[in-house]
Amino acid sequence: MNAHIDNAKDQPQFPRSQTPIQLEPGFGRALRGMALISWKTKTSVKQLPLLLAAVLTLPAFCFFTINPGNDRPFYRWIIDFYLTFLLPLGCLFSCGGMVRDELQADTLGFLLCRPITRARFLLVKYICESAWVQLLAFINALLFLFIGFFRQIPDSHNVILSLMGVQVLAILVFCALSSLLGLIHQKYLVLGLIYGFVVELGIGRIPTNINSLSMTNHVQRLMGNSDIINSIYEWSPKGSVASLFIMVGATVLFLSLACALLTFKEYHHSEEVQ
Repeated sequence: MNAHIDNAKDQPQFPRSQTPIQLEPGFGRALRGMALISWKTKTSVKQLPLLLAAVLTLPAFCFFTINPGNDRPFYRWIIDFYLTFLLPLGCLFSCGGMVRDELQADTLGFLLCRPITRARFLLVKYICESAWVQLLAFINALLFLFIGFFRQIPDSHNVILSLMGVQVLAILVFCALSSLLGLIHQKYLVLGLIYGFVVELGIGRIPTNINSLSMTNHVQRLMGNSDIINSIYEWSPKGSVASLFIMVGATVLFLSLACALLTFKEYHHSEEVQ
């Protein structure tokens, strides 16, 4: 017995590693990996025609349909059609299917082969998709800035600068909402359109405090800080600071609900493809 103990003491003792083994990759590594996958997918040769159409179509229509110095049609394009309609719809197309498409294609398991939580996976996907939409929107805003300068639209540069700031918040909140809608149902496009008509167009026009549920209403308040937009649309900037905090809070709320839904609900491929 004593000999066995003595032999154990004579064995070389290797120091234990002070660095714990990380089974789950860090948030930064997961974000870099997902960004690389998203970038290669969205900039592939097959996606190039769709990418060019998304960036150039609306500025081209705007450029060829307005006369020099005619500011109202110019602002109708960038406010009525782009900011309050096309941009939310683009967020729905981009972020509504960021997890849903993986579920229906039965490829989500390949992305979750590393031991990463579902909530972290959704946040990483959201950051990558919303950053991509932000990039396309920024390019569109630069093109609008060029059109305003070339068509001699008065004070267009100040409006476009305001647009650049407001669309950042609009993209964040509408992408978060779209990610939640995509997890609620397979037909997230139909669900998003119903939400747009009921909440954004319906409730948003009710002249009571209930219109605070409409994110478009807060976008209009923020754009109302521009004197030209205020004179054309009569959007009062009163309460724009509150609208700023409401949009940030709504983004956090929608993302939290989406993370909770993806974490606790089990999605079965045989059911999701029906």
